[in-house]
Amino acid sequence: MSPRPLLETQGLTRYFGGLAAVDHVDLTVSEGEIVGLIGPNGAGKTTCFNLLSGFIRPTAGTIRFDGDDITRLRPHQVVRRGLVRTFQLTTLFHADQLARNLPHGHQRALGIAMAMAARPRLLLLDEPVTGMNLDESGRVMALVKTIRDRGTTILLVEHNMKAVMGTCERIVVLNFGQKLAEGTPADVSANASVIEAYLGAGLAHA
Repeated sequence: MSPRPLLETQGLTRYFGGLAAVDHVDLTVSEGEIVGLIGPNGAGKTTCFNLLSGFIRPTAGTIRFDGDDITRLRPHQVVRRGLVRTFQLTTLFHADQLARNLPHGHQRALGIAMAMAARPRLLLLDEPVTGMNLDESGRVMALVKTIRDRGTTILLVEHNMKAVMGTCERIVVLNFGQKLAEGTPADVSANASVIEAYLGAGLAHA
C-alpha cells in the first residue's frame, strides 16, 4: 500500500507583476517522506514555501493538506493544521545571549527545535545547512532523518547538493518557476535538463 498524500498542490501559480515566480506547479508529498525542493537561484523555491505556509496567496491553483483545502488560510491557521516551516535565518531574542552565541550549526538546530515545538505533521525546512561546514551539516541532516523517523514528514529547500542527495528519498527540481524534473536522487542527478539548468547548456554538453 502506497503512502497517503499529505500535501498536494495543483496548478500552483504566483505572479509578481508580469513575472511568474511559481508557474503551475503540481507537487505531492506523502506521509513519511523526506522530499527535497531544489533549483538554481531564482527558480521559485522560496516563493513556493511562502505559498505553502500561507505567507502569500497564490494567483491560481490549490493547496491541499491532509485532504483539506488550505489555499486561503493565514500562516497561523496553517500551523494549527500541522504544517510548520523554518526560515533561512533563525531569529532569537536579543536578551537571550546564550542562544545568540551558539555556533551557526547549533542555531540552525535550535531553529528546527523551535519549529518542532508546534508538533508539525509536515515540516518545511528552508536551507537548513547552507553555510555550514561538513561536520555541522552532517549533524543537522542526521537530526532531519531522526525527526522523520519519529513521524514528521519533511519538505526541504537546500543548495547543498551533497546533503540533499544523501538525505532525500525524492527530489523535485524547479527552474524559472516551473517543475523541471522529479524523481530519486539518482534519477535527478543524471537528468540532462537538470544538469543544463545548473551548469548551463555549454558545460552540460561539454
